[in-house]
Amino acid sequence: MKKILILALTLVVAACWAVAGCDSNDEPKGTVEQVTKQAKATVQSAVELARKKKAEWTAALDAQVQELKQQGDELMAKVKQQAQAGQAKAGELLAELQKKQALVQEKLAQLKAASGDGLAKAKQELQEAMAALKKAYAQAKDAL
Repeated sequence: MKKILILALTLVVAACWAVAGCDSNDEPKGTVEQVTKQAKATVQSAVELARKKKAEWTAALDAQVQELKQQGDELMAKVKQQAQAGQAKAGELLAELQKKQALVQEKLAQLKAASGDGLAKAKQELQEAMAALKKAYAQAKDAL
């Protein structure tokens, strides 16, 4: 008798759970195709945002590089004149400035080619190279 009572109680509890789980007010979750389309749209949106951010960074940093290049060209002209006049220190300054300018151009090209995790690293390296070039320009101006 005890076994029948336990079995009947178990069946009643199982039936209650089954009825409780069959709530007709649930909204349909969507098909696999709909979920896949939604996921693809989300990924595409994220990719487009990343491309847009990269383009913004690249344009801003490119403008800064061009401004540095213009400032450097004026300074380089003065340094070249002094180097031609026989000042050895001016020749060394000229070589150092040219080396740092080339490094900035290289880092800018790397930034433009970078993607994903390498993008942040390339941006940081370019900013460091630009800071070093600005410092070299300031030192060259002081030396002249």
